[in-house]
Amino acid sequence: MKFIYIFSLLTCFLGEVFAVSPEAEFKKLQETWILQSDGSQEYRCYKELTLYTHTAMNSTYGETFILYNPDYQELKIHQAYVRQKDGTQITTPANAFIEVLPQHAAKAPAYNRLKEMVVVHTGLDLGCTLYLDYSIYTRPGYLPALDVCRPLHQSSPAKEYTLTFQVPTRYPVHYGILNQNSAPVQTTVGGSDQYTWTFRNLPAFSRAPEVNLQNGDVPALLFTTFLSSQEALKTLAQQFDQTEIPEVRSVVNEITQNTSTQNDQVMAILNYVKNQIDYCPLPLSEVGYQIRPAREVLRTAYATETEKINLLNLLLRTAKIPTTLAAAYHINTDPANCGLSTIDELTILTEIDGKTYRLNPRSTSMAAQGHNFLLNLENGASIDIPNLPSQIAYQAEIRLTPRQARNRISARFSENYIPYEKEFVNQLLPPLQSLQINNRPDYTEIQGEFDQALENTNGYVTYILPEPYPSLSNAPYASYNSRREVNLKLPSLTEENYHYQIELPAEMQLCTPATEKKIENAVGSLHISITAKGGKIEVDRRLQLRKQTLLPADYPAFWQLMTTWSAPTSRRLLLKINH
Repeated sequence: MKFIYIFSLLTCFLGEVFAVSPEAEFKKLQETWILQSDGSQEYRCYKELTLYTHTAMNSTYGETFILYNPDYQELKIHQAYVRQKDGTQITTPANAFIEVLPQHAAKAPAYNRLKEMVVVHTGLDLGCTLYLDYSIYTRPGYLPALDVCRPLHQSSPAKEYTLTFQVPTRYPVHYGILNQNSAPVQTTVGGSDQYTWTFRNLPAFSRAPEVNLQNGDVPALLFTTFLSSQEALKTLAQQFDQTEIPEVRSVVNEITQNTSTQNDQVMAILNYVKNQIDYCPLPLSEVGYQIRPAREVLRTAYATETEKINLLNLLLRTAKIPTTLAAAYHINTDPANCGLSTIDELTILTEIDGKTYRLNPRSTSMAAQGHNFLLNLENGASIDIPNLPSQIAYQAEIRLTPRQARNRISARFSENYIPYEKEFVNQLLPPLQSLQINNRPDYTEIQGEFDQALENTNGYVTYILPEPYPSLSNAPYASYNSRREVNLKLPSLTEENYHYQIELPAEMQLCTPATEKKIENAVGSLHISITAKGGKIEVDRRLQLRKQTLLPADYPAFWQLMTTWSAPTSRRLLLKINH
């Protein structure tokens, strides 16, 4: 017994140690950006990283990846070595510097000139510290400005993190700190103004799901030498094609020849860009904020997301469909601090039959949801488009037999649930017979019927109440941890209402007891009821979320709603077949 007691204490102690001990720790991390008067730049990174676990040593930090464009940039490794726990210094050998093609550029010949230097850290052991110091020198004309959006939390804790920006004296700059109170130390060094931030004892980036700048609590530093967000957007907008070209006119004529309405034309053009032009997942920052013209995209049949936006915009305008190019920002800050690095996504706005569409060739439904603000790409003006609440109203009349359920449903979806393409609307529900789709100004209604086969197991049948696929019952929130230390931002406010009327034959009997669950808390409300009278059952399910950004203090209430709403037992009815 004494041995078991001591073992239990030791187990608890070790559990606490491993629970709080990080895999690794940045003893020192320094990043420096230097802008010269001729437009050339230097980015320098220095890190001292101590490794404590086998995962950190063999997986997480065994290699460092450095991407650059040798046509405009030069990479220089100043030093790279490992100091083992006993003090032995292992210099990184020449064959541990391996140049490869970035994975995202593999199927894009135009970007095959990009290089990724893989630095393989050798001589690692538990408790060792790796040292790496390198610079990327950029020639004038490649990067439009010094423009940085840098989250402050790293993958492991940092004892000291220093960010320095050096620009020619009296050069205009904009900077801001998100979710952190800190001012830079400003000095003058050799004819340049220097701005330095030093942060100490920073925690690691949270590994909870859906952690990003959009949530409003991830600290980040913004720094740009663009005079304004308007100027930043202008450098991008001026690369977009403005003049109709024969190749584009030919494509428009071909893909719209069988369309009769403007809506059909837009969907045909959108489908062409989505499905006929391959996607190259290189972000703007990795291609120097440069895009290839539409003619080149058509010739090669692949494009980055921004190049697809350019092509889509030109195709629509060639078809005489007016468009507005917009940049969506999900961070909460002064737009003056926003350069190109803070753009979350680009979108195209167009109005069809009085309804504004937000188009992006990588999205199947409304783009730019959950944004804090939208700016016109061509003039920088603010665009006021509210975020739409998500609403589902679902009614079902169900007739059960021992072998099947015949469902007649009528479902209303708010517009942010509705895919652009009409042929995908019915995918919000199981395959329906006698499908009817009615488009209204504020919602889309779908009506139809479908059958479900029922399985008799020893005289009992389990019937699962049907729900549309976008329901929060199918979202992953209920599988998250019961506690959360960081914010969670939902795509939108939500309201879901379901009403089921179920008719039973004489030989079937409901075994599920009558139920009524009500939850009302700071985040929202929930009501689930099951009632039976004679041969009829009525089920009501209602959920409303009144907060979009959930603070850690709000999260337990949200989790309570989600686990109750998504519980399989709340959607299953047990029925007995009487012989």
